[in-house]
Amino acid sequence: VGTRNFLMATATVIYLLITIMLYILYQRQQAMETLATRDPLTGLFNRHKFNQLVLRQLKNNQKNALMILDIDHFKRVNDTHGHNVGDEVLVALADCMTKVFDNGEIFARHGGEEFVVFFPNTSLAHAKIMADTLRGMIEHEAMPTVGQVTISIGLTNTSQHEPMLQIIERADQALYEAKRQGRNKVIIRPYLQDRKDK
Repeated sequence: VGTRNFLMATATVIYLLITIMLYILYQRQQAMETLATRDPLTGLFNRHKFNQLVLRQLKNNQKNALMILDIDHFKRVNDTHGHNVGDEVLVALADCMTKVFDNGEIFARHGGEEFVVFFPNTSLAHAKIMADTLRGMIEHEAMPTVGQVTISIGLTNTSQHEPMLQIIERADQALYEAKRQGRNKVIIRPYLQDRKDK
């Protein structure tokens, strides 16, 4: 009986140790995946993961929209208040994005103060409404330390066989046009074929 109890206790300990080790390995794998796919500051997807997810959607859906936004005069925020405050503003903007985009949109920090949003199976008109909603929310949101900031947005639609870089570039051109027109605007630059069809 003593030997049997000893063997059962040993088996239980081994089972528990294996379970703990598997749990630790799982947690490490999850942490590594987060590091590989998420922006460490905002918690949003990083550019690499965004591109992966969007390329899948482009194959499946013909009608999509994409927008790029950035914070107006963000360099001034960093220069005046320091990079820690600038980081707080980026996090606050990311939080606003998670409140507005909750219906299958894919969004990420694209780099610096630039963010990108992909609208699967969405018309330009509907994407414009969403973009204006976010722009208005940011305009009236008190950001940490700095108070009010504004964002500029470039918006475009996509073609199924169009390279991702070309879509991003067109949205970027619309963003620069929004800046040129005085900032705190949404500017649409549609896919060329759509402009030819009109």
